[in-house]
Amino acid sequence: MMTRPDIGASSPLRVAMVLSERERFTAGGAGAISLALRDLAAAPPPGSDLVVFGRDPDGPPFAGCPFQAMHIGAIATALMGNRRAYALAARRALRAFAPDLVQVHNLMGARVMLPV
Repeated sequence: MMTRPDIGASSPLRVAMVLSERERFTAGGAGAISLALRDLAAAPPPGSDLVVFGRDPDGPPFAGCPFQAMHIGAIATALMGNRRAYALAARRALRAFAPDLVQVHNLMGARVMLPV
């Protein structure tokens, strides 16, 4: 069972997995990373609260997998570019979720923007 070391066995480990900005968490738009995270999210380790974060899907996200769509504003994208706007959306979403562990996929250069 995965637990938070500072709280103990009664609280699950909150895990956030952030897709790259090009990945979609849908059957029609999934890449290799989305498919791997789908499998992990469908059967998370015991005692973990695992959520996949990604761009608004074009269709329904994978069933049975906890998914949080992130809104990427058009103005932010125009001013900062797609990657920085996506990283900013991820930062907002992660702050709201308050994870214990964050796994980020293919957001090189965005790590500076992601401290929770």
